[in-house]
Amino acid sequence: LSPVDTVLKKSPVKIAVNVEAPSPTIKVEFFVGNEKIGERASAPWEILYRFGADLHGERVVRVRARTEEGKTNEVRKTLRINPDTTLPAVELLSPRNKATLSPAEFPYRITVKASDPSGIAVVDALYALAGDPRQFRAGLAATPRPDRPNRFEITWETSPAPGTYELRARATDKTGNVAQTLPLTILIP
Repeated sequence: LSPVDTVLKKSPVKIAVNVEAPSPTIKVEFFVGNEKIGERASAPWEILYRFGADLHGERVVRVRARTEEGKTNEVRKTLRINPDTTLPAVELLSPRNKATLSPAEFPYRITVKASDPSGIAVVDALYALAGDPRQFRAGLAATPRPDRPNRFEITWETSPAPGTYELRARATDKTGNVAQTLPLTILIP
């Protein structure tokens, strides 16, 4: 069942299904929730679904196929329509700016505060040697601490080579919006 992407921000969207059956398919019906939005009596088994800017939230798309023998099968997919466009709030709590982290302190626990009305999907910690545009992932977390719902702990396993680094936190919300902190500077002696 397509679309592959389950977060929809643009209308219309093509809803399509591949039907394989032992006998000829005579009808495919398309539903959003319990509302029938169309049907097809021949391939291609697809329909365009138009939604307005005022439609928000999750909708279950169902597609039901019927063969000439009367057999039916149904597939479902949950879509998030016109999700929020608000960027997540993200703050790097530790280490502090201009901190010195000795290689003996690794693995090092990075603490990030992140929140968003739609929820946080993942928080990354990214580092780069000062002046180098290439970023590397120090680690990521998809689950907040149980005792602090907006706090994420990321384990940075291995110390990078000695030098001055920029460290950023990046948060991605459950609708795909991404925000990242300004870099802070850390020194690895």
